[in-house]
Amino acid sequence: METANRFVFKKITPNTQEPAVKPIKDYLMMQDKVLSCLEQVISREYLALKERHFELLQGLSTEKSDLMLKLQSNDQKLKLHPEVGTLKTKYSAEVLIIKNKM
Repeated sequence: METANRFVFKKITPNTQEPAVKPIKDYLMMQDKVLSCLEQVISREYLALKERHFELLQGLSTEKSDLMLKLQSNDQKLKLHPEVGTLKTKYSAEVLIIKNKM
């Protein structure tokens, strides 16, 4: 039995991933958004403690932890960003707002 040479074509999926490095302004906007969400979660957590709704704390704790990880991840991306120097010049006002929110 003779086997014919066959070409096997690999299916290539288009690259739909986000670019590796976003503009620095995007990371700053994400930090601001995450901090706003974190502020809401902490308020809900405080209210749950105050009103003794302890059953809510597990979910709120998980949500808070996820947000803290996002903050940390964005911080790292900002630190390693090729335009990190602009945080002290061009984006100093935005950085100050974010720091005050913290």
